[in-house]
Order: sequence, then C-alpha cells, then structure tokens
Amino acid sequence: MSRFRYREQKKRSQPGFTLIEMVVALAVAAVILVSTVALGRYIVVATADQSDQVLARLQVQYVSFWIGEDVVQATGDLGLSLGNTSVNGYKVEGFPIDMFLLDKDGFTYYNVEYSVEPMPAKEGTPGNTLMSLYRAEAPTVFPNTPKTVVAEYLDPLGTKCELQKVGNETYILVLKVTARVDLTEASGTYQINPRVYHGPNP
Repeated sequence: MSRFRYREQKKRSQPGFTLIEMVVALAVAAVILVSTVALGRYIVVATADQSDQVLARLQVQYVSFWIGEDVVQATGDLGLSLGNTSVNGYKVEGFPIDMFLLDKDGFTYYNVEYSVEPMPAKEGTPGNTLMSLYRAEAPTVFPNTPKTVVAEYLDPLGTKCELQKVGNETYILVLKVTARVDLTEASGTYQINPRVYHGPNP
C-alpha cells in the first residue's frame, strides 16, 4: 500500500461529530449560558438591594446626627419648639423644629429650623410619597437663608419628633425616623437630652 493511500484511509477512519453529539453539546452549552445569565442577574439584584439598604440607613443616620447635634446646643426657655405639618397628605408630628442655639464657643447665638417638604421624584421613589428634611440657619432673622438638604427618602408615616416629659421640668426629645428606598426600609428611634428643659408640654 502506498503512503498516499495509507494517509487517505487513516483520514476516513477518524471519527467526526455525530448529530446526537452536536445536539448534546448545544444543550449543555445552553444550560451553562442560562445558568450564567441567571447568576449574573441575581448578583445585580442583590447588589442593588444592598445599595438601597445602605442608602436608607444613611438617611436615618443623617437625620439623627444633625438634629442631635443642634438640640444639645439649644438654649433659653423658648430654645426648642416643635410644630406639625402635612406632607403629601400625611401629618408629620414635630416638624418644623425651631431652635435658638448657643454655639459651642459659648458666645454666638443663632436660630435653626428643620422643615420637611415633599421629595422630588427620583428613581426608587414610587408614588412620590416620600419627603426631604431641610436645615436653615437663622431663618427668623434672615428669611431668605438658603436651606440645606439633610436627608431624603424619608417616610412621613414613620418619621416624627416629640418632647416627652421625664421629670418636673425635664424633657427628652424622642426622634423616630424611617427611610424607604424602593422596597428597602430602614428606621431608628433616638432619645436626645436637650439643654433646654422648659418646653411645650408633649
């Protein structure tokens, strides 16, 4: 047998892919592809949920930090007063919060007001029923003082502020905050001891 015929015969004897093997290979590839897509989608959704949770928690912490920092500096018989307002048809107890503050330097006095307003529509605010918290310094003396956004995504049903009497003339400020980002919610309750003990009866 010549060398050429041997090579030709060897080529013919090498097996190729059969139709069944091709179908099985395609099926396996399809399963791997679907599993990969599903895993990728799960990772994206899980990451988005974690991001929403972090954002909601941050909003709650912002509220407690800013209001807590100012409340402990309030001074005078009328240094701290709470109001009632309505946001998106929901009553929000304790806001606006008006304070007359003595700065930490012990010499500077100024006014601070915390107010709530409907939050502008954004992603993650379905129905736009949420609200934003604003801080304005010296709002009485300077009515045009710009407001600073303290927190957003606040739920008006789960956010309120009240003075609770704990002694003859001693009050504690109880702050309840709830933030909601998309379907994720975070909340917290804080008790703040104000410097002011003469305040409105709860």
